[in-house]
Amino acid sequence: MDENKTPEEIINDNAAPDAPETDAPEACAQPEEVTAGEPAAGEADTAEVPAPAEKKPMSVRARHAFRRGVAGLLAAVVLLAASGFGVFRLGKGAHKIAGTFDADPGTFVQHDIVFILNTFDDPAGGSAQYGVVPIGGKLVAFRFPARWDASVKTIADATNSILQGQSYSVDSFIRVTGTVKTMPEAVSTALYDWYTENNAYLQQIGAIGDSDDAADYLPDAIVRVDYVGGIPQGWVEGLTVAAVACLIYAIVVFIRILCGKYDEQELPDITFELVDMTPETPAEPEAAPEADSAPEAEPEAEAAQPKKSDETEDTPDA
Repeated sequence: MDENKTPEEIINDNAAPDAPETDAPEACAQPEEVTAGEPAAGEADTAEVPAPAEKKPMSVRARHAFRRGVAGLLAAVVLLAASGFGVFRLGKGAHKIAGTFDADPGTFVQHDIVFILNTFDDPAGGSAQYGVVPIGGKLVAFRFPARWDASVKTIADATNSILQGQSYSVDSFIRVTGTVKTMPEAVSTALYDWYTENNAYLQQIGAIGDSDDAADYLPDAIVRVDYVGGIPQGWVEGLTVAAVACLIYAIVVFIRILCGKYDEQELPDITFELVDMTPETPAEPEAAPEADSAPEAEPEAEAAQPKKSDETEDTPDA
């Protein structure tokens, strides 16, 4: 022990040395706590599914256009129905008469006419006429509109020339289309009368056989040329063209609706700013003249006369 040390120094020397400083291990990082309100990372995409957008209502113009399109479709259907849907018969084609005449009423047929044995006017009146055409051992009546008059006369004259021995070849024919119809009673009577009068001649030229039954050679049906069903072919074509036009119009309108051509266009937002034109400090009204104030002095009507000087005034001599 050092005798020279003071008691305080001795106590400090005997004190325990300080504990060495050691690096404490860092605390393990804890995983972040997932709060109850926040979805997990994997569930974020499924949880946030956008709601389907509401369908935009149709504008007024689009509704009117839609009605016009529906009207066009209905008009097309009505026009096709008025034509008896003859366009489908025309598209399908006519049934060709070959060999024998056995078509049922209502059938759309086609035939190449080479011989016409006889012609007579329509008993019902009008400009149409009938021609008797031999087909497979039967005498079929064809009803021709007026536009066929020249062609019918040409074939009838050529047939007569061959039967009379004046010609030995056929150099012309007419191709007709029409609809098979039940023979009217007036036409049946006219055809039967002609058949009875010319029975021997018809047997001679080989148009009919030896049977005495007229039903074996005279069918109970006729062919109305240029008719599709119960409507003239020209009408069918015209109504079909009109129906196609209505259909095309309806299709164009619907396409324009789908393309949004009839949607209402939003006008640009134009705002007007009102400008305050009133002055910041209102002008003070002019002060009214005071009642007590004296009116301005009027200018003297006449200038003051100058006073005559006594010195210049002539005085009479005393």
